[in-house]
Amino acid sequence: MPKSGASTFLNHRVITGVDGYVSSHLATIKAKKDLADERYLLYALSRVRAQELLPENSYPSLNLSLIKNICIPLPSLEEQRRIVAVLDEAFEGLDRARAYAESNFDDSTELYTSTLNEVVNHALESWVRMPVSDTLTRFRVPTKVKRRDYLVTGKYPIISQESEFINGYWNNTEDVIPIERPVVIFGDHTRCFKFVDFDFVVGADGTQIMSPIDTIDPEFYYYALQAVPLEGKGYARHFTHLKKSEIAFPSDLMEQREIASDMSDLRLQTERLAREYEAILADLDDLRHSLLERTFAGELT
Repeated sequence: MPKSGASTFLNHRVITGVDGYVSSHLATIKAKKDLADERYLLYALSRVRAQELLPENSYPSLNLSLIKNICIPLPSLEEQRRIVAVLDEAFEGLDRARAYAESNFDDSTELYTSTLNEVVNHALESWVRMPVSDTLTRFRVPTKVKRRDYLVTGKYPIISQESEFINGYWNNTEDVIPIERPVVIFGDHTRCFKFVDFDFVVGADGTQIMSPIDTIDPEFYYYALQAVPLEGKGYARHFTHLKKSEIAFPSDLMEQREIASDMSDLRLQTERLAREYEAILADLDDLRHSLLERTFAGELT
């Protein structure tokens, strides 16, 4: 599921309410009961941009001495508790909006997954069944660029096993794989699949290029492979297990392309909803931070 940018704020905090031990990587803050309400203190610290507290070029870690230097407005305890009540109510509304957005996104992801499994894993008896190892054609890879050598910009995109579709760029023409027929990229460690229909350069170890035999449409192949149940084995190699698995496909290429077209429409819809979901989360985080800023600037009524 997409992650929001909330981690840029000092908001990885919690009131424990129980006795216990804390990691050396955590700072323990205890409010003075006659001066500060602990939930008020929690909200006050949540508005602080952590990166603004760090010295330039320092290790990205906060310590208690830095946190102690944070200045916060400190009205009466009664006013602090009123502010906490108002913020609690406002944030409950934001949390409901977030939960609604998450539910919609989860529903769209589940629809894509269930449709894919229904189409591919409930194959008709007339479909051809074959081990994945028998569906592959040989594919020569000129070179695999090491991750430390990736360029930020360049002539040719680098495709690797990572979750992002394009992972960097390269300028050496000799390393380019010309694509006449689309291929599927499989992440040996990540289990990510990518459908690639343009010239590219292979990045990093663990990137497997899967070019299907002529009787399988490449885009259908992409969806059929995604439906293969592949148990995660950490950073182990998964390609060996994938090749031992079996896929099914119609013998008619036109039927394969029709299925692939339908799945492509659903995938694009799911990706659109994912982008909308990420935008909603970003807006909610911005609204949350704006509300905190206004509150501690004395603008809350």
